[in-house]
Amino acid sequence: MEDRPLVSIIIPNYNYGSVLGLCLEAATNQTYKNVEVMLVDDCSTDDSLAVAARYPCKVLSTPTNGGEAIARNLGVQNSQGDVLFFLDSDVVLRPDAIEKALTVLRDDPSIGCVYGIYEKTPLTKAGAVKEYRTLQAHYWRISSLGDVDAAFPSLAAIRRSVWDHVGPFKPIRGAEEMDWGARVARASRAVLTDKVRGTHDDDERLLRLLRKLYVRAKIRIPFGFEQGKFAHADETVNRILATLCAVGVVLSIPLGVLWPATLFSTIALFGAFLLLDLGMYRFVWRERRSLSFLASFTLLHFICSVAVVAGGVVGFAQWMVSPRYRRLFAPLPQTAPAQGPDAA
Repeated sequence: MEDRPLVSIIIPNYNYGSVLGLCLEAATNQTYKNVEVMLVDDCSTDDSLAVAARYPCKVLSTPTNGGEAIARNLGVQNSQGDVLFFLDSDVVLRPDAIEKALTVLRDDPSIGCVYGIYEKTPLTKAGAVKEYRTLQAHYWRISSLGDVDAAFPSLAAIRRSVWDHVGPFKPIRGAEEMDWGARVARASRAVLTDKVRGTHDDDERLLRLLRKLYVRAKIRIPFGFEQGKFAHADETVNRILATLCAVGVVLSIPLGVLWPATLFSTIALFGAFLLLDLGMYRFVWRERRSLSFLASFTLLHFICSVAVVAGGVVGFAQWMVSPRYRRLFAPLPQTAPAQGPDAA
């Protein structure tokens, strides 16, 4: 890699005008200066384009709203950089994020892709849901540093040569990073590092967060069967077991009403739910020192865990009855073009 390679910062965006200015301000004022900033607007209906016009960036637009995969692919097609840096439009980089990512790549030629982590505080004023999600995402990532087989393309730097080898994102809404991350990990080392950081504006509405988690869990079923495993990166076996314990608690409560003795099972399952990721709750306590916040965090994590299992159950049922769904992440034929059709 050259000493001062051109870095293409590729930012897909759909209706994030409220924080897009913060994102572009940070992207265009990095300590590393040899960058091109490319905003790919996915048919926003807010003031995103007007916001982007105030910053020194190249603006591209997708012909129709197609999702982050199509927007990122379009950005790469129109970029010139030797390194591609994917950044979501609701993430604000630290001033040295690009420089730190390049250092990781330069110091170890075996690393082809670098993923960063979110800060532990949200980008904008937060309620309980955003505070929960921000802390949870930060802890899961910072406790999973090192080589990973899953992608975090909201904050990621990849060598152009690796991109050319693995190909573009498949346009599977809500799951494009799963398949792409697995392909990257097979082609080259991919690492998650706390040296590259950004502040994220996460979900603040519980129903929106639950829907997102449900959809991702549902679509992870065909991906898990295709890959031969269901635990990836920060989704450890213990954390998967904890989500199952949460559902066990819910299912055991009606039995406890009929047979009070079974409430001991409910208590045991809830205890296992906590113990299987005890480090996370200790982290939350150290950060906030508030019993009320810890209780709120625990309740929200419990609810989110139930939503994840619900998505997994529905996804498994669909996998059982739908051959097309089972082939959702099947490799494309060798003769197919790099960008396959939307299998979803």
